[in-house]
Amino acid sequence: MHPPRLGPIPPVPTDVSSFAASQGAGAEDVQTILKMTRRLFPTALLSLRLKEDSDYDDSHIVVEVDARGYDDMRVALAQTEWADELFQQCPSSHVCLFRLAVV
Repeated sequence: MHPPRLGPIPPVPTDVSSFAASQGAGAEDVQTILKMTRRLFPTALLSLRLKEDSDYDDSHIVVEVDARGYDDMRVALAQTEWADELFQQCPSSHVCLFRLAVV
């Protein structure tokens, strides 16, 4: 059996890049999180967006994963791994910038 073919890494929208830079995170940090997400969800459609929450004066980068075709157990394991690896893949000061949304 062949391993699943990895889907593409999505482009980083300009507003996401600008926000990351304004928070001290470089383009390489965003790419690292995208590559990690791709590895954990190899065939899912990925996208990035900036979410601004004016009620809490908070903004963050949402890594959205279209997990159709994945069973619930696989999604749960990948979400747990994503959260664990986030702390290994980027500086602790940037962890709060990223959120995972599985749809």
